Amino acid sequence: RVRAAAPPRPTESGSATGREAISDAQSVFVDAAGTVWIATGKGVLFYDGNRTTSVSVDALRDAAVRAMSQDLSGRLWFALAQGGVALYDPARRESQRLAFLDRDHVANVFTGREGHVWFGTDNGVVHSDFYSFVGFTTSRGLSDNDVRAVFELPASAGPLAGKLWFLTAAGVSRMEGERFVPVERLPANAGPRAVAFDSANTIWLATEQGALRFNGQTLTQFNEGNKLPSNNVRWVASTEGGSAIVFATARGAAIFKDGEIRSLDALAGYDVRHVFENNDGRLWFSTARGVMSLDLKTGQADLIDTGRGLADNDARWITRFNDKVLIATRLGIQTCILRDNNSATITTFDSEPANTMFVDHDGSLWVGTDEGQVKKFVAVGGYVVSTPYSDEVYALTSSRINSFSEDDQGRIWIATDRGAVRHIPVKAEPITRVSLEVDGRSDVPMDYESKTYNVPYGARKLTFHFAAVSLSGQVRYLYRVNLKDQDQPWEVLPVQQGADRDVSRANLGEGPHTFELIALNRDLYGAGAAPVTLSLRVGSPFWKRGWFYALALGVLGLALGAIFVAHRLREREYVLPKELRAYVPIEPNPYLVGNPIRTEKMFYGREDDFRYVRTKLEGVSQGVVIVFCGERRAGKSSILYQLLNGRLGERFIPVFIDLQEMVIATDSEFFARISRLIAEAIARADRIAAPGPVESIATAASGAASPARSVAVARPDRPAINVPQFDGRNPYPIFLDFLDEALAAIGDRTLLIMMDEYELMEGKVDEGKLSAELFTFLAGLMDNKERLALIFTGSRRLEERDKKYWRELLRRSLYRKVGFLSENDTVRLIADPVEGKVVYGRGVVEVIYRLTAGQPFYTQVICQNSVDYMNEHEQNWLTLADLTHVIADIIDNPLPQMIYAWDGLSDDEKLALSLLAETLPDGNEHATAYSLRESVKWNNYPVNLSETTIRLTLEEMFRRELLEKNGTDGFRFKIDLFRLWIRRSHSIWQVVKEVRTL
Repeated sequence: RVRAAAPPRPTESGSATGREAISDAQSVFVDAAGTVWIATGKGVLFYDGNRTTSVSVDALRDAAVRAMSQDLSGRLWFALAQGGVALYDPARRESQRLAFLDRDHVANVFTGREGHVWFGTDNGVVHSDFYSFVGFTTSRGLSDNDVRAVFELPASAGPLAGKLWFLTAAGVSRMEGERFVPVERLPANAGPRAVAFDSANTIWLATEQGALRFNGQTLTQFNEGNKLPSNNVRWVASTEGGSAIVFATARGAAIFKDGEIRSLDALAGYDVRHVFENNDGRLWFSTARGVMSLDLKTGQADLIDTGRGLADNDARWITRFNDKVLIATRLGIQTCILRDNNSATITTFDSEPANTMFVDHDGSLWVGTDEGQVKKFVAVGGYVVSTPYSDEVYALTSSRINSFSEDDQGRIWIATDRGAVRHIPVKAEPITRVSLEVDGRSDVPMDYESKTYNVPYGARKLTFHFAAVSLSGQVRYLYRVNLKDQDQPWEVLPVQQGADRDVSRANLGEGPHTFELIALNRDLYGAGAAPVTLSLRVGSPFWKRGWFYALALGVLGLALGAIFVAHRLREREYVLPKELRAYVPIEPNPYLVGNPIRTEKMFYGREDDFRYVRTKLEGVSQGVVIVFCGERRAGKSSILYQLLNGRLGERFIPVFIDLQEMVIATDSEFFARISRLIAEAIARADRIAAPGPVESIATAASGAASPARSVAVARPDRPAINVPQFDGRNPYPIFLDFLDEALAAIGDRTLLIMMDEYELMEGKVDEGKLSAELFTFLAGLMDNKERLALIFTGSRRLEERDKKYWRELLRRSLYRKVGFLSENDTVRLIADPVEGKVVYGRGVVEVIYRLTAGQPFYTQVICQNSVDYMNEHEQNWLTLADLTHVIADIIDNPLPQMIYAWDGLSDDEKLALSLLAETLPDGNEHATAYSLRESVKWNNYPVNLSETTIRLTLEEMFRRELLEKNGTDGFRFKIDLFRLWIRRSHSIWQVVKEVRTL
């Protein structure tokens, strides 16, 4: 646990004995530092071992506190009797009231093992990770929620220096503590956009009604009558050290200097959005027709638009990041280098549309996107690494990001159309560990004095395992393997779920090597610390040792013979054991294709998924909804069958419901079917726990029996479970009574209801076969029933489904993606079922893994066809040449799943995949969007796709795990079997013809 900071110093209001009188105590809590906190009807007291003192902060003063808890960051959470929650940070002496829980009566606060905070309320349980975003709106005194800019007065501003000011649509506010004080009301319909300071600390505002100058006492307006090109001022900026003010308007730009306004002729008639002063003194203007670069001294102007490589003429913002000028446009962010010979080099920095940018004191770039999201970029090891902020508790609920700012404490302020957001970046580096594995073995010899691993020379596969822990979210990694003293370039690992990661290297040369790792936290801090290193030394080959030369002189002939024999052995693709030298039929074919795996025999891997389910179900007593999501044929149904077979142990009673097989017409039929399945599952579990005769279940057709009739499911040592008859009455209370009886019958065990293809429930509701109340009913069961849990499987998350159905279940759901098998589990799937019957040649298993990437369905397809091939040719071995014939047969007779996946792609995706397959003759190579576009030009393909469109398409298919991406933005097929099939059956000319026909 993170040790809590020391509590605040006692206030002067303490009694003479140093102890506050304790009255109306509600609860007592001991934090990680051993301090005792006492919740009372009039605030909070703390006892540090010597004295009892009240906590004197605004959020807790005279407040009735019901419960307390402490998170892993040392912050204290207080449930208030009048509703809502207060947060107090002893380290920063900061407190705040959390408005999002004001409508709920919070009775308890609990911190889980993962550091997340749980609130027990009269409206259910609320869960939050409370990442460091904090929102500020009119409820705290802001003039208006539409915050246009946040700015800090310069040091020369006297007593107000360093104070944060907020420019809103209704006026200017100043921050005092955690609330705001109005400074100046703006004219009606002013519509402020930006703020700037001149050398006299006068404030200039850009508004829709002209420019306003505020010196602290009077407000002066400048408009078209003062020689401004337009009253609609988009931006105002201070240049030349504050001696000049530049205005960007809807019809040009102007500069205020030496007391007068002068229009800039080069921008006459342009819709100018933003002004930026570069290091060389040139002004850069973003306009609706591109970017204008202007030298005020010489008057030289240079327009950069789509004709010179800009992605789009709709330029929104300009800033400088490291040594490049960045331009935000409607089609993403681009870098621009303007050379002395009037040439401009334009490259893509980020393909997502952006409207504002900001560089903080640490040199990090913050970007606001068109969708109201925030991204952060940091240059590390020659790469630009980014992190999105789109799912935080307080942050980015807006539809527009107006600007960024940073105060003197390093906190980032985000001005949005729905209030201001404060973000305190977590700068603590992740805690990282690294280990080494050689040829699958972790017991590598080590010289403990030098802390160096000793690796024998030879064809060794070295795998570096590492993991990092950060309290601020997911960790990013950069790594490199240095040969001796030669620094190699860093490589970036793609972001994936899970803490444990690994990279492999093969055939390292002799001598010392160093594996270096940089771990970045969610806020991309960690590059400043020294990289985590692991040192190893690859031994010299035996022929470089002295004893070898002496021995070689005497046994030269024997050595030559041994080398010859060893060479022959290395050239042999396989060695058959005696029992397979005569053909032994491989019957039956053990591989399964097309159906879920119902038994444990052919099921491999997924241990992390089972561990995840067990941990989540054992951690709470009620209200758990786990959603397994993944592409078709990924193994979701097979996981449910393993759970049905008792993979979690006797504590859980699994009930499998296949919605594809459930043909029902009413709610009554639906609940009748589920009731029967629950009763059968309990009977099966009781039969395993206490073997003996169990009565069979026989339920009459729904509505056919009288209300008094029911069917009993019994076990010898428990009362019978009555399966009710749904006879036309309201089925919901009938099922609820049955469920109460079932839960009572199973004792302390948990009833686990598993629904396969859960999306089908929506269709049954749309067809009128089920009531829409079913979803609310299920959510109520999760709230009110102990020892009851749901597991759904489907292709999409609940958040991506129709929220009118799944809204109530959404906040109770836990998402788990079902992806591909690991390499070790894939090797087991290939080899174990035919162990003792088949010998694989050199490289065959590795090629199968590259062809399928561990996708279980396609792995079994190749293995099944391989067994059929060996039986047909009466052999018990498979070489690379044999595997080539097997793959060719699959490509010539493609699977329906491959055709279905291809038909589900868009035209752009089909063209991009066909181009990629055409460009990559080898499945191990990568190709970039630029190389694909160059291939189009070189071969004169009739394909009208820009480099940006190709890049966006490839990125989307990388997100859907159709492609893999390396650290240099190169892409290749994740399942290489698709590349071979597309190259054979969907050439670029064929796809162009299909697209044009459609």
